[in-house]
Amino acid sequence: DSGDARDPEPRASEAAATPAMPTPAGAGEATPSPAPETPSDPAAIRAHLEALDPATTRAGHLRFTDPLLRDAQATEVFAARLAVEATPAEERQALAEALHRTGGAWSAAILTQLEREADPEVRVILVGTLAKAPTADALAGLRLGLGDADSRVRRAACELAGWAPEAGAVEAERLVAALGDDEAMIRAAAARSLGLLGDAGRFAAVAPGLEDSDAEVRLQSLRALERLDRSRAAGLPEVAKLAESGGDPRVKRAAGKLRAEASP
Repeated sequence: DSGDARDPEPRASEAAATPAMPTPAGAGEATPSPAPETPSDPAAIRAHLEALDPATTRAGHLRFTDPLLRDAQATEVFAARLAVEATPAEERQALAEALHRTGGAWSAAILTQLEREADPEVRVILVGTLAKAPTADALAGLRLGLGDADSRVRRAACELAGWAPEAGAVEAERLVAALGDDEAMIRAAAARSLGLLGDAGRFAAVAPGLEDSDAEVRLQSLRALERLDRSRAAGLPEVAKLAESGGDPRVKRAAGKLRAEASP
């Protein structure tokens, strides 16, 4: 099993609850530093944004934190800075993460950059920050991500489908297709998002994941099936088998808990 240590023990309510949207890579509390007086003149604001440096989070990542990120100019400035490929990779990743927190037409800027971005790590971040975009933009980003050559970007797109359900529902068939991907991380992400989308008609498509060779895929398939139809999932012979010998302690506990709670 390749998924044995990737997911901490879930809380008791994990299987039935809708989890919180994950924080994009590089996000986190940044180390505070003394800030100069915030400029108010448009030209001064632009100059400030063009010169703004990222702070370092407690986790060691770079992250932009400044009140002027909410200014409409910030989108244009940060998009222009991100387009400079000579900028160090970690700073470009921080710029990509910050775009969705800027005050302008940030989702359009993300899509523009996503179409031309060469660094897959940046593409992963861009796709992952579209969850709160208007549905049309989230759908456009989802389609770009699902068709990406890099498996990490495709996984991010599968995850996005669950966080942007109106867009995800449009591409549900591609999520079903992703259940057969060669990469376990994509199969797991697709199963999870199909569960979050809540279409019980996808139950039969997700169920084979209970017998996947990868523990994470089995776990996410189990959780998805529980969301789609709890009583039906509890009665599956595959779930009974996992509860007896899931091959992974997380899978075994989750299956056993489902069966115990569903028993009359």
